[in-house]
Amino acid sequence: MKISDSVKTAIYSLCGTLLSVSIISAVWLGMENRRIYSRYTEEKALWYQKNRDLEFNLDKFQSETEGVKSKLNEYQSSLAKLKEEKLVSENNLKELADENERLREKVTRLVRGNDKLKISLEKNQKTESGDIKDESFWSNLLREKATLELQFNSMNRLLEKKDVEIARFEQEKEKLNQIVSDLLDKKADLEKKFQGIKKIVSSLSASLEQGKKEKIVYIEQIEEVTKDKDALRLKLEQARDRKRDIDKKIQELQANVEKEKAEKAKFNQKLGYTNRVLEDEMLEVTKLKQNLETALKNIKKLSYNGGSEAVKLPRIEIKDDSLKGRVVSVNKEQNFVIIDIGRRDGVQVGMEFSIYRENDLIAKLEAIDVREVTSAAKISLGLPNTQIAEADSVILSD
Repeated sequence: MKISDSVKTAIYSLCGTLLSVSIISAVWLGMENRRIYSRYTEEKALWYQKNRDLEFNLDKFQSETEGVKSKLNEYQSSLAKLKEEKLVSENNLKELADENERLREKVTRLVRGNDKLKISLEKNQKTESGDIKDESFWSNLLREKATLELQFNSMNRLLEKKDVEIARFEQEKEKLNQIVSDLLDKKADLEKKFQGIKKIVSSLSASLEQGKKEKIVYIEQIEEVTKDKDALRLKLEQARDRKRDIDKKIQELQANVEKEKAEKAKFNQKLGYTNRVLEDEMLEVTKLKQNLETALKNIKKLSYNGGSEAVKLPRIEIKDDSLKGRVVSVNKEQNFVIIDIGRRDGVQVGMEFSIYRENDLIAKLEAIDVREVTSAAKISLGLPNTQIAEADSVILSD
């Protein structure tokens, strides 16, 4: 029992659809599986990298915080020592200033006593010799003068030393004040940096907590992806089983199709052979018709009775075809013609055409060069007494 073409077409379409759906489903499942797994691995690697970076940054900032704290403690201890030294220096400077003031007062008193002695000596020198006191008084007075001059000189030297020490202490005080101001500035900078590091550490801690929460979410997503992966693997196995069944059916159908194609090729071969024989017979009939018409004309001329009529043969009707055109140029020397149909009309190299003139077949052509709107075709067969002319009809041969 032979299967009709529509049933075969429906079976082939159904098999092709099932095969396409199975292949697409298998490919989609594989691609989805790979995509989900690659996404899982990428997110896992990114999370691990982010976690490592956060832990590294946290350790780094903690070490920096410890270093800043130690430096701050050192600066605070140094600042305390400098403040103590500053207080000691200020106390020493105050004591030196007081001692200097006392020495100045003492020097002032000595200067006044010296001036008084000078005045008394001048007065005594002006007095007469009778009024002059004894020698012991003058010797005591000279000794006291010399003693006062020595004390005055020693006091001056001591004042000069104290002035030098005061100047040195003033310089040290200025240096200490500068060092204290620098240390205060450094302390302020360190406190600012410490506050910034505290903020960064708090933000890193928050980021770490957020990372932990994201890790939990990723783990849940991974579990869901694993479940989806198992389900997809099961579906893929089912699709593979269905694909194997469909492949078996397709192989059976392909074997039937091959048989049908072989039978169709044999039928087409027979049909082409029959068409060529029919066309050759039509050309022979046309030749015979022309010969018969020539003979009848000659008979008519030789006949003494002018009332004889010429025999009219029935005209050969041709069927209408969608691929048809006309001859636009004839090259007798090269034995080819140009027709007004080309690539846009569906003409291809090797196609065979027939030339008709008033529904009479006069020649056969074969396309040798195809352009967009025209084609060149060689004359493969033609009538001996009939020449191809422009405007002759060209129709695709069966």
